[in-house]
Amino acid sequence: PRCVGRRTGGPPMPGKKRSAAAAEEDYTGGDYDSDEDQQRGGKRGAAPTVRSTKEPSARAKRYLKSQESKVNENPKNALFLKGNKTSEVCAGLLKDLNGMRKPCNKMLSRRNPIYPFDDETSIEFLCQKNDCSLFVMASHTKKRPNNLLLGRTFDGHILDMLELGINDCVTIDDKIASHPGTEFKRLGSKPLVLFLGDRWENEMDYKSSRSMLLDLVKGSEDSGKINLASLDHVVCFTAAQDKILMRTYMLKLKKPTDGSNVPGTKLLLSAPCADFSIRRTKWASLDLWRTAVRQPHQLVAKKAKNLSTNALGDQVGRIHMEKQDWSTMQTRKVKALHANKATPLKLTKEEEAEAKERAQKIHDGVQVEGVRKGSAAKAKAMAAKKSEQKRSTKRPRTA
Repeated sequence: PRCVGRRTGGPPMPGKKRSAAAAEEDYTGGDYDSDEDQQRGGKRGAAPTVRSTKEPSARAKRYLKSQESKVNENPKNALFLKGNKTSEVCAGLLKDLNGMRKPCNKMLSRRNPIYPFDDETSIEFLCQKNDCSLFVMASHTKKRPNNLLLGRTFDGHILDMLELGINDCVTIDDKIASHPGTEFKRLGSKPLVLFLGDRWENEMDYKSSRSMLLDLVKGSEDSGKINLASLDHVVCFTAAQDKILMRTYMLKLKKPTDGSNVPGTKLLLSAPCADFSIRRTKWASLDLWRTAVRQPHQLVAKKAKNLSTNALGDQVGRIHMEKQDWSTMQTRKVKALHANKATPLKLTKEEEAEAKERAQKIHDGVQVEGVRKGSAAKAKAMAAKKSEQKRSTKRPRTA
């Protein structure tokens, strides 16, 4: 059958293949449906696009709101999954790490033929679907046996990845079989994390690995307060001989013996424990890393002005004051300090006559008790000498 009129899309009509000239003859529409289609650059005779104006449901609104950026982010969830093939060693360690991460975890039981270093789209889809920003994948191949891949995402895309080889491992099941009375961490408890070795500070790979391992084992976000009763285990990472040694210890608190509030501690070896070696890495660029770790301005503490810390660690503050008016300053109310209100000393007639007589004697050069001998005569001689000098230096009047 002939195709007459406007097509709205879909597969081509069955029939004999026709030329472009014949199709032009059969087309009955104009060049464009309207001037707006011509301005938009739409195809000639294309069907107009119908946009839905239906308001989203309440469930969709809640989901969209949960995906918006927040000042205080939710705890990071971790996704644990298996690769195309896994061994008993890496599967057991993956199970133990999943238990340490609870309740901020998600475990996938099926195997996934995913290779994040070659194609990142699959792992990005799974992380976004399960609302996880961390992922741990266990795999086992002939080229890379007992492999453990750690990674983080930012804005729905891979941020950085770290591939570790498991050289030796002691899982919780192995510890129970060898030492049945061993205790393990409680659900939801936070660990004390310790990094030993100078390579964590000096080498770039170990610096980035420390950040990733800390995100993996610390669990939920920091609350800012420490409850001693909830501290039950310690996770220690040691960088030595091109290896990363992971050890887990149970923490036992004892009553202080020296009378202080700090309790005594005792460490007991627990599980999981493993020896890792770094295989492949993929770190974020500097610009992307700065964007990922940037904090909102509401959480950035404002710098206090005129405050500094000296070499001893004491905080020193500088105060700027305006010029003070001493006349209006409030002082202690003492009569002697107020000149306007000071009362003169009152003497009796006998005391006043005695004082005058004493002053006259001093003037005449008579020795008086309490006054050095000759002081009055010397004073009179000095005064006469000064007056004589003034007369001699005085110029005579000219006619």
